[in-house]
Amino acid sequence: MLREVQERLDAEWHERHSELVEARRACQLVQSERDEILIVLLSRHLVHTRLDEVSGIDGATKARIIRDVFDGHLEDLRSAQWVIGLGEVRQRAINDWVLAYRRRFPELLTQEFPGRREVVARFRPRLDVLETRVRALQAQVDEVVGLRECVGEALARLWRVTVDDFIAALRDPSDSRARAAVAVYERGVFAEWEPPPEWFRRACLQPACAEALSRAR
Repeated sequence: MLREVQERLDAEWHERHSELVEARRACQLVQSERDEILIVLLSRHLVHTRLDEVSGIDGATKARIIRDVFDGHLEDLRSAQWVIGLGEVRQRAINDWVLAYRRRFPELLTQEFPGRREVVARFRPRLDVLETRVRALQAQVDEVVGLRECVGEALARLWRVTVDDFIAALRDPSDSRARAAVAVYERGVFAEWEPPPEWFRRACLQPACAEALSRAR
């Protein structure tokens, strides 16, 4: 019976794990969609409000960069030298500015900037549904993993008892090791007068196992 339960739990783990992987992927796709919009909004905010931190970028040059170079991502500014003819020194200064802010994106994306609150609110319902499903599936996977471990340990204890143990116990009733091994096997997972362990009830006392349990008793 336990072997049948183990096989069922193995199949259930594969099924639940596959569903969990798909749910996580769906959640990541929505998060990526949201984050791409936030990155564009943050990049636009930085270019419009902080690009003049770069040495040699005055108001007119900044306006040309925004009009002719910037297309939603800070990396667009790396081509300013060729698009609007910036000198190498100013282009290098822009590149350093872009790199510095890109490194701060994980921090800046959690702070307020124009449009962020609205985008987060728009995606929140979809993410709530997906994240709830991920948590539920993770709990199911964890449950199955725990039950598989308990079933595996019980089977291992029983499989350690060999035919030789039975023969030795019959030939020499004073062989305490053999008698103890046979007693483990005859007792099974729990004695008839004992209540079943919690893991056994969760893993075995289900409709799918009812017939097998009936036969075992």
